[in-house]
Amino acid sequence: MFILASTASHASEWDKLRIDGFANLNAAQKLNREELSDNTAINSPEKFDQDVNFIVLSTLGIQLSASLTEKSRLVSQLVGKGDEEHFDIAADWVYYQHEMSPQWSFKFGRMRTPFFLLSEYLDVTYAVPWADMPDEVYDILEPFANYEAADLTYRYELSESTITLQTQYGRLIGDTWDIQETVSFNAQWSDEYWTLRAGIARGSAVILEDNALLSNPAVINANIYEKHHVIENKGYEAMFYSLATHFDDGQWLGIAEWTRLTVEGITVDQDAYYVTLGRRWGNWTPHLTYGDAKSQDDKIRRRNNIARRIDVDLYRWAIGVRWDFESGTALKAQYEEFINQKPSDDERVRTVIVGINAVF
Repeated sequence: MFILASTASHASEWDKLRIDGFANLNAAQKLNREELSDNTAINSPEKFDQDVNFIVLSTLGIQLSASLTEKSRLVSQLVGKGDEEHFDIAADWVYYQHEMSPQWSFKFGRMRTPFFLLSEYLDVTYAVPWADMPDEVYDILEPFANYEAADLTYRYELSESTITLQTQYGRLIGDTWDIQETVSFNAQWSDEYWTLRAGIARGSAVILEDNALLSNPAVINANIYEKHHVIENKGYEAMFYSLATHFDDGQWLGIAEWTRLTVEGITVDQDAYYVTLGRRWGNWTPHLTYGDAKSQDDKIRRRNNIARRIDVDLYRWAIGVRWDFESGTALKAQYEEFINQKPSDDERVRTVIVGINAVF
């Protein structure tokens, strides 16, 4: 922030500094008293309670971009996010970007992890149809939404479409895991209506000392944990795969995304996906979403009833509507139902979200 302020104060013209922002002001409520069992993969339903909460899904962000030269700039993004009681403000992005040519660009610093189709809009929900991002896909890596890395991007313009290739190297530090030496590669093709995307990432996951796994009763059972070396302080191979498509012709809207996360040992290996279909009528966009998340390595935890509690078999359906009632501002309403089938059958949580999303 000091560098950006200094750059602005010495600039001969104000147009060297660009200020953008976004706001998500949401009210969320859980409509029933039932709660999901402990589940490390899907957390959003447990953010809500029976009382209307105006903080938990509300976000305010300010982005500053300072042009150093015609080809270089510094970017910083401050984001305030709500939890059950208050807002926390953090610098999500602080990076340097250089355009080496019309095709090649380089970024270095703290930036958004590029693992998802909509990674850049993780907080800017004005850019998506939903009131909240799809939980089954986006929740599992939410602690690693940003990371310190170097990014090299290549864009090639075809006659009526664009190919984008990205590669990154960096480090992700979450609440309980430190994923080191992370290497990722993403390829995307897009034209006027369609976007197709594929990605892969690999890292070495190390358990932090305050990891909840180390105090979990299941960890004490050495029969399963010693076999898979989860309690040793070493790196475990973590792999992430993604496939996605996006269609928008101005009338019909379709989004589909699939992800797979695998980590050595007891940690849940999970497949997840969602499919959204929407249609615009003027300023109104109703939409319908179905999502699913399942653990793929349940046999590893089968010998231990406590460890089996982190198995995942959950699906979600949601119906919502977006109303763009003025430029840069949209009113959204969304009803969704989570159905959890592990460890017990058909636990259900119903939630409703109403809010205003804006960019400025």
